[in-house]
Amino acid sequence: MTALRQLATLGSWRRRRLLPALAGGVAGAALWMAAQVALPLLTGSIIDQALLARDRHVLALRVLALIGAAIASTLGKGAHVTLFAWLAERARAGLEIGLLSRLYELPVSFFDEERSGRIQHLLAEDTAGVARLGSQLLSETLQATFQLGLVLAVLAVRYGRATFAALALIPIYLLLPFFVGRRAREAAQAALAGSAEAAAIRHESIQALREIKLFGREDWAVARVATRLGDETRRLVRLALLRSAYALNYAIYFLAAGLVYWFGGLQVLAGHLSLGSLVALVALLANLDGPVGTLARLGADRQRLLAAAERLLHMLAVETGPQAIAGDAILAPSGHRLRFEDIEFRYPGAPSPVLRGVSFQIEPGQRVALVGPSGAGKSTLAALLLRLHDPQDGRILIDGREHRSYSLASLRGEIGLVLQDTLLFAGTVADNIRFGRLDATDREIEESARLANAHEFIAQLPESYATEIGERGAKLSGGQRQRLGIARMLLRRPGILVLDEAMSALDAPGERLVREALERLMQGRTTLSISHRPSVFADADRIFVLAAGRIVAAGRHAELLQQCDLYRGLAGEEQRSVARGATSP
Repeated sequence: MTALRQLATLGSWRRRRLLPALAGGVAGAALWMAAQVALPLLTGSIIDQALLARDRHVLALRVLALIGAAIASTLGKGAHVTLFAWLAERARAGLEIGLLSRLYELPVSFFDEERSGRIQHLLAEDTAGVARLGSQLLSETLQATFQLGLVLAVLAVRYGRATFAALALIPIYLLLPFFVGRRAREAAQAALAGSAEAAAIRHESIQALREIKLFGREDWAVARVATRLGDETRRLVRLALLRSAYALNYAIYFLAAGLVYWFGGLQVLAGHLSLGSLVALVALLANLDGPVGTLARLGADRQRLLAAAERLLHMLAVETGPQAIAGDAILAPSGHRLRFEDIEFRYPGAPSPVLRGVSFQIEPGQRVALVGPSGAGKSTLAALLLRLHDPQDGRILIDGREHRSYSLASLRGEIGLVLQDTLLFAGTVADNIRFGRLDATDREIEESARLANAHEFIAQLPESYATEIGERGAKLSGGQRQRLGIARMLLRRPGILVLDEAMSALDAPGERLVREALERLMQGRTTLSISHRPSVFADADRIFVLAAGRIVAAGRHAELLQQCDLYRGLAGEEQRSVARGATSP
């Protein structure tokens, strides 16, 4: 049960709110089960003390008592079911939030290696399955325990040896899970893993819908999904077969019922037991079957719960990212000096380092550019600065202090990153700009949009700043999304700015507007610009040329055109690309 305790700790963010509901659910179960046991006894009493005795007064009292027990059973069941459903959903929400928080602590390499579809299945399906199955197990255990205890107490007091043989069969109910349980657990783990894999393939197929159509690979995509679903089906069928073994308990129940009819019937014929008592006895035996069968089945359900819980913990049994070694120093807002000293970095599993002994410095307020071909390691340096990864060797200094000594919140709060493709959220224009600083006013949002050359197109939208922009900003052009990202960063006011291919894939008018916005954004800030296009940041104070993880040249734009063959080649390739674009139809 260690896995369940770990998950309970992870999802205990509202434990104090859950305890009153749990107490109410337990009380409801007790009332429900007590009424259920009382109903057969009242039925037998009506037969013996009212109908056979022909006593109307007793009949009226017993019928009223029967109705009262039925109402109590309904109220108790309603309270129990409702409160445990609430508990399951609250536990699911708490577990999902706890897991999401835990996922945010994991290193970026975890998400590079793990499929997004599997992670979504983890959050949406596995957490719900664990919470709801756990609540169901607790609920049914309470019901079975209360009902079994009450029925056994009544049987022992009122019927003695008439039910001894039937009760002797109860242990057989409980032995079956020990024989089937282990295999059922293994089958449940395999079924869960298969379901997650199938979900990942389906998710990937939907994400790649455009590429699948363009390549004419519809049949291939359907066959790929069908193969995974076939594997999933076989695993689920095997699990169902193992769980069907628990149906053997029904045969045991009818064997017990036959014994009770035999011994009870003999006592009725001999005059030692009334007819009403025998009717009550048979009804109580039916009440006995329910909890015993439930306790037997709970063994299989417990295996399913443990399998799901272990799967969640297995996926999260990953060392945390840079948070584990972050300091607590505060990076104060100001102009900052950056220094990279002998940086060496290798991605997990990569055959060779992507950065080798990289060293350079950026003075406060200086604009420095990193230029080089794709794969040279430019974006990796930005990721190291933001501590999405840590270098294996060397260090990064900010204002003379190693950047790992600063708290992550302070470090990342003072570094602004503008990417080639700005990530926008489903929501309004204002919400997406406010993401830069959550306490910003509407007036500050508009001022930032004006500085980012975004206010004009925003004003033309149907509801201006209140316009919904769709998932990932689907209703906006690339240049518009980029200007919203710049407005967001202007609102944030970072002291260090990182521009990673911020003007790639834009047409000439869009690039001009973005360039003007970036110029405003860079004013007074220490700026590191990354691009494979030399002309983009030709006016930088200093340009470093990166190739194969090393700095091969440094200087101003004009100097590098004269002195660096690689830089000159990149500039020539850019000019040829522009020329091809200008002459294409």
